Amino acid sequence: MEQLNELMFSDEQNLDDLLKQSTQAKTHDIGLINSVSGAGILARDTGVVEGFAYYHLGFRMDPSKMMFSVYAPNIQFVCNNFQVVNASEAGFDPVSEDYKAILDMIGGDKHA
Repeated sequence: MEQLNELMFSDEQNLDDLLKQSTQAKTHDIGLINSVSGAGILARDTGVVEGFAYYHLGFRMDPSKMMFSVYAPNIQFVCNNFQVVNASEAGFDPVSEDYKAILDMIGGDKHA
């Protein structure tokens, strides 16, 4: 229950700080950042993958929290079929046996 509370009620993150961090690559970060606009995509040394196109417009994938965040004033989905699957009911396994070899090649599951 404590882990669930940490995920749902984690410390607040200041979007201004995230924007500043997103435009600064560190030594072990890999990615592309446009030096004029600050737009870019980074794979951080912490495993976080983030991309920002403009202030309050971007995404962030955090493997330590198993969270995908989208920051945008407007979001639009265009599709023929949209389906939400409850992972706990569907027996969701993000790394099945088919992908175990790939996981082993990239260093195993450090966030389990």
